[in-house]
Amino acid sequence: MNKTIEFISRVAPVIAVLTAKGETNVVVGGSVALMAHGLSLYEPQDVDLIVYQPTERQLQLLARDFEEACAKVQAVPYSGHKVYKTKSMGVGVDVILEWENQQPETMLYVHGFGWSFPVQPIGVILDAKQRYARIKDYVQIRDLAKDNFLDRLDYLANKQELCDFISEL
Repeated sequence: MNKTIEFISRVAPVIAVLTAKGETNVVVGGSVALMAHGLSLYEPQDVDLIVYQPTERQLQLLARDFEEACAKVQAVPYSGHKVYKTKSMGVGVDVILEWENQQPETMLYVHGFGWSFPVQPIGVILDAKQRYARIKDYVQIRDLAKDNFLDRLDYLANKQELCDFISEL
């Protein structure tokens, strides 16, 4: 959990700006969220921040501060989401705008020094990785299963079964 707190602490300034007016729609996702749930995996390269149904203020802020600061902005071809890429205290930050899905109702909260942030549930992260259908996501799902559930892995035949198995835990 200490590694999770370290990663989230380094992007806390970005989260603070995105939630400065009391917004509660920013959630930590991806590999850092999997770590927060206690799953063993390699050290993440960045922190994914999911902004569910962004407010007008958040959109203006991202357009002004991120785009003008020369942050990399791209539409991700495998998901159709707009992603703002930047850095905070040496850690990469991907701010992903989520319009289609609703924010999960039940989430784990990670508490640090003066902050508390929600993280996506494991099933939501795995669903996203399945939709992206990238090799790196399949490898991560396989490695998650192998590193965390090796004793029950022999009978799982494919990626869908791996995702279903981990989501049910």
